[in-house]
Amino acid sequence: MLEDKIESYKSTGKFMAVTPAKYKTDYPFFKEVDSLALANVQLNLQSAFKSCFDKSRKKKNRFPRFKSFKRSRRAYTTNNQHGTVALTDNSIRLPKIGYVKAVIHHSILM
Repeated sequence: MLEDKIESYKSTGKFMAVTPAKYKTDYPFFKEVDSLALANVQLNLQSAFKSCFDKSRKKKNRFPRFKSFKRSRRAYTTNNQHGTVALTDNSIRLPKIGYVKAVIHHSILM
């Protein structure tokens, strides 16, 4: 999405609006991922652009960059809608993944 925004700015001078649904035909593995996780990535990109070009901020943020696969945390963010995320004694149920083993050190309020 970041690459498409940069390319559209170079060609037209404006940033185009991108959605994760546009990429599901080009990248079929996106269909295996929870749609809310992809929507969160889009929201993170939008907020990065907004904070970069916000004139009212005293401290200006840098232009959004591509993240390194080697140095980044392998995690994702999703939303809990109607009990799609659930905790058990030793696992977490995630949407489209199922139960994942986890070491839960303290109780989490939901």
